[in-house]
Amino acid sequence: MSGIQICGTGRCLPENIVDNNEYARIVDTSDEWIRPRTGIVTRHIADGETTWRLGERAARQAIEDAGISPEQIGLIIVSSVSADFATPSMSCIIQGSIGAKNAMCYDIACACAGYVYGLDMARRFLACGDIDYALIVGTEILSRLTNYEDRSTCVLFGDGAGATVVRAADALYGASLGADGTGYGLMFCKNPPPSSPFTHNPPEQDAVYSRPEGPGHMVMGGREVYTCSTHDYLMFFTNKGKVYRIKGYEIPEGSRSSRGTNVVNILPLEQEEKITCVIKTGDIAAEDKYYVMVTRHGVIKRTEYNAYMNVRKSGLIAINLDEGDELAWVKITGGSDDIILATENGMSIRFNEQDARSMGRTARGVKAITLEEGDEVIGMVVAEAGKDILTVSRSGLGRRTDLSEYRLQSRGGKGLRNYYCDKNGPVAGFEKVDDNNDIMLITDSGVIIRIPADQISQQSRYAGGVKVMKVDNETSIIGIAAVEKDDESEGSSSPNADAFAEGKAEAESDALAAEAVLPQGTEQEREQIDRLLDAATREDEEE
Repeated sequence: MSGIQICGTGRCLPENIVDNNEYARIVDTSDEWIRPRTGIVTRHIADGETTWRLGERAARQAIEDAGISPEQIGLIIVSSVSADFATPSMSCIIQGSIGAKNAMCYDIACACAGYVYGLDMARRFLACGDIDYALIVGTEILSRLTNYEDRSTCVLFGDGAGATVVRAADALYGASLGADGTGYGLMFCKNPPPSSPFTHNPPEQDAVYSRPEGPGHMVMGGREVYTCSTHDYLMFFTNKGKVYRIKGYEIPEGSRSSRGTNVVNILPLEQEEKITCVIKTGDIAAEDKYYVMVTRHGVIKRTEYNAYMNVRKSGLIAINLDEGDELAWVKITGGSDDIILATENGMSIRFNEQDARSMGRTARGVKAITLEEGDEVIGMVVAEAGKDILTVSRSGLGRRTDLSEYRLQSRGGKGLRNYYCDKNGPVAGFEKVDDNNDIMLITDSGVIIRIPADQISQQSRYAGGVKVMKVDNETSIIGIAAVEKDDESEGSSSPNADAFAEGKAEAESDALAAEAVLPQGTEQEREQIDRLLDAATREDEEE
């Protein structure tokens, strides 16, 4: 017998019920928004209950419904991502509580698919004939993992448990289970970092562990502020390569301290679709203007400004993306501007936008920079006379560099070294600035500071920079933004500002230390090496 039969079912729900209106009192949402989009009206939230106890009560009910004794259970599988303990397993605790002394048991952590995985595992044991009955329990208290400041996810989760007793049967059965490993970020919850008196280094900052989400909260996978009139158009470009357009008056007006309106109430965004760029077009003359788009994987596309004059309510495709890529930057250019890109691993390239021919609205684009494995574009700027290039590392070092040090190259090459990451860590941000800017920096722990750009030293591309923000071994900078100078900025009174002032005083020594990792020779000699490497790259590409 290769099939199974459900003999009994059980469930257990917390008594505490929370409706949509109660959520509206703590986060900016409403029943009118939640109900039509999710179908959720109420959810059960644990108030004193434990995950294993909910599962145990559901299990008892299922066994009673099946009309068998606990001793007849040969296998217990419990699925949960919100277990009360790291050890013992909840299956073992439930086993002891219900008296299923003849069962083998184990836990699985498969989130939403947990019951389906458990059901198929049980079928395989039953098909061997070693056991007569299996108990499958799914139990969660997701409210303990929910961030109630995240209005996009907190309304989705509740608590409860369900259980079934199954046995082998001569019945049809089919299952197709699998994963490709690329969707791990669709539901993400990081545990606190490990702590031991015998360890001194933070966890390895790989692509998964270094995700910015803080520990303890479940996350389901804007840089600029604009002033606009009610009749200005705002263009919203998303990571999935789409563009939406609305009038200024379509955004509800609010006070300076108000929460604002969730963008999904304004734009018909798809699942996992996020806004990456907003452009105001009301005061832009269309003549000889272009939209220049750059993706994380180094693809650039240039499209005439008028191509997006008529955007329907549901949005338009702005660029066709390769699998795994996303649209990250969109700038309006004048038709002959220089574009500078920087990568996370410290490379950069400057080329004229005319190297990328103008394309139609749905085209894919062309290669802007050749990336090494594991690298991605971290920043894009349009070169502007009188502006310096600011590079900030995740470790809190920053440096202004004269625009002239980023010499013009051909599109598609590997570029020049912008930053030496081996010592100073990966690049976190890349912006153009002058003395009239302030710099805002934010860390993965949610700390933000604002410092004057004119207090950051101007150094060569070979320098590591000065300390612009104090971060510890478990924290890193994840983003920067250049804003208009605020003479009343409170940044100077913060501890991080004190650390910045200290770093500025040590600028010269820091720069020398950063250059110590380079080969001996003058800056001119190193520039010549860069030129030779660039020429070699172009020759290889031509061949």
